[in-house]
Amino acid sequence: MIYYLVGAIVLMLIGIIGVVLPVLPGLPLMFVVALVFHFFVKPLSLWAIGVFALITAISFLIDHLSGVLGSKFFGASRRSMLIGFVAMLVGLIIFPPFGAIIGLFAGIFASELISKKDERKALKAASGGLLSVVLGIILNLILAIGFFVIFLVSAI
Repeated sequence: MIYYLVGAIVLMLIGIIGVVLPVLPGLPLMFVVALVFHFFVKPLSLWAIGVFALITAISFLIDHLSGVLGSKFFGASRRSMLIGFVAMLVGLIIFPPFGAIIGLFAGIFASELISKKDERKALKAASGGLLSVVLGIILNLILAIGFFVIFLVSAI
C-alpha cells in the first residue's frame, strides 16, 4: 500500500503544479487520483470525497470565470467579456499554456478599444481581467494545497 500512497502523492504534487501551469488539469487530476485511490487502494471517507468534489467544482468556476468577471469589475462591457472569453479559448488552443491569458487580455483590450475609442479604459478593463486571472491562480493554489492536506490526512 505504501507504493500506491507514494504514487498518489507524486500525482497530487503534479496536480498542484498544474494549478500554476495551465498545461496540466491541476485539481481535476487530483480528484481523479483521489477517486482511484478510494476505489482501488483504501476507501476514503464520503466527507473527504465530497470536499474533493466541491473543491474541484469551485476551482473549475474560478478557472473559467475569474478573468471575465474581473474585467467586468474594471469596466469591460458584456461584449468585450464575451470576446475576451472566446479569445482566451482560442489562445489556449494556439499557444498553450499562456495563450489563454494573452488571448483574454488581447480580446478585451481590442474590443474595448474599438467600442470606446479610449486606450486608458480599454487597458484598465483588460488589466482587470489579467489581474483576476492571477488572483484565480492564487486561489486555486490555496484550494489545491488544502485538497492535498485533506487527502494526506484521509489516506494515512
